[in-house]
Amino acid sequence: MRRRRQPGFLSAPVEALVAACGVVGVPTAACGIGALTLLVHASRRLTRASAHAPMERTP
Repeated sequence: MRRRRQPGFLSAPVEALVAACGVVGVPTAACGIGALTLLVHASRRLTRASAHAPMERTP
């Protein structure tokens, strides 16, 4: 299998992750970061949802 080269700023963290968790750690970390990003985004959006907020009445 041919080894791909990463940009300089990614090589150290990727090599440390591979050393700690093996090659399975890289896709797991990538998916975890994506899932965490979506969770934060959804949490921020859903806390501002106003579908069930009481309506303001104007006199």
